[in-house]
Amino acid sequence: MRPRVLTSDADTVSRQAYREGNRGRRSGCVGCGLVLAVVLGIAIWCFWALARTGWVDLPVLSMGYRTPEPDHVVLQVPKHADVALPDPVRTSSGEQEFFLSEGVLTSALREALAAPAFQDLDGSRAQVAVVGSQLELFAPHATKPTAFRVYVVPEMRDGELSFDLARVVVGQFALPSILVRNLGTRLLSVGISALTEEAFSAFRVMDVELVQEGVRVRINSSPL
Repeated sequence: MRPRVLTSDADTVSRQAYREGNRGRRSGCVGCGLVLAVVLGIAIWCFWALARTGWVDLPVLSMGYRTPEPDHVVLQVPKHADVALPDPVRTSSGEQEFFLSEGVLTSALREALAAPAFQDLDGSRAQVAVVGSQLELFAPHATKPTAFRVYVVPEMRDGELSFDLARVVVGQFALPSILVRNLGTRLLSVGISALTEEAFSAFRVMDVELVQEGVRVRINSSPL
């Protein structure tokens, strides 16, 4: 018969403390591992997103990247000095319609991008094209294999012509919506808005419609 080993209360407490300490260390290791995995995942995503913009060439992550191109090439682009409003078409309701071709819109955008603030962009290859229900503003970088593609939707809001920003794509990376409003508005404001304000500031714009290869703008025939 084995002798019975008597343990004191102090020994019991010591063993319990040891077990709890081990559990605490294991929990701490698991927590640190999760934090490290999250940080590593965020870092990899950031580098992947940067590579998709075409702004930098990163090993492995930049594999398969292609220099972006516009939806289609606008061929007939008049010089800005030669741009003039086309003859209006009078509707049955007595209003007038103007057709702004992709070439006219492209000329306005290129003129706007000639400003020193946009010297990093190649304005000579910038263009505006109708893509479905949106306008695509395409502005390639002057030295890097990337481009900005800004997609806007023209709408009438409270009696005024406005352009809602749909999305902005840099290279092959679509910017998160939280950044689109701040980064895309600058390029938009110097392009389409400048043209419409100059062309129709004396008239009340009644409606705007995207059609094949251009924009149809309907105005009140009486000046403001």
